[in-house]
Amino acid sequence: MKKMRIIIIGLSVFIVWAGSALIIYFFVEKDFRGITGDMFGAINALFSGLAFAGLIYTISVQRQELQQQRKSIEMQTDELSLQRKAIEMQTEELKMQREETTRSADQLEMQQQLMNYQLILTTVNDLIKLKSGILVSIETSYSVEVSKVISSFGSLDSYLNILADDSRKPTRSPLSYQDRQNFKQYIETCFFLLQFVIESQLTVLQIDNLKKIIKVNLSENESIVLKRFAQEDSNQHQLALIKIFNLFSS
Repeated sequence: MKKMRIIIIGLSVFIVWAGSALIIYFFVEKDFRGITGDMFGAINALFSGLAFAGLIYTISVQRQELQQQRKSIEMQTDELSLQRKAIEMQTEELKMQREETTRSADQLEMQQQLMNYQLILTTVNDLIKLKSGILVSIETSYSVEVSKVISSFGSLDSYLNILADDSRKPTRSPLSYQDRQNFKQYIETCFFLLQFVIESQLTVLQIDNLKKIIKVNLSENESIVLKRFAQEDSNQHQLALIKIFNLFSS
């Protein structure tokens, strides 16, 4: 649209200029053409002034356009600044959500560890009760002859000899079949209890607490029996378990 206006104005000026030249050439005598030409000097000045005014107008328009462009750039800058702040807020919110998720995951893991520990602790207590019940059954089911020999765990050599003879020559052993089964179950229960705690997926502190609970519920004589039984059987795995639980000093 602006280009069309410029073209129209240019054509109008050219038509006026060409028309004035034709008028002077055809309608003014030669002697008066110079005078007539001088009369158009004022018109030249007018056009020069109009050109200068047009230049000033063009500069003014360009300045306004530059101001508008600057305002537009400032608005875009402000918009970008707002977008940056919004992104920063979103990033901070995501960071807080991630931290909250991490805390929730840690709390859930702690709860799972606690539940796992409580479950294992219950199982350990049940195994201790089972072990104690078997021990009571052993002590109350011995015949009078055997009870005299093992009335105290101090005579372990005689007791272990009876067990060894029983495994090799059951017909000569004073232990009944039920006595042998009870003792075998007792030994298996004790070592299963130790192995269960070691294999449980707990923290070191939790395992240490379970070790203390087991040591409290194992008498010194029971520890000696387990040690001597593992030694007589040459069972390195059982000896390692006893050492891990520090059931004897070596």
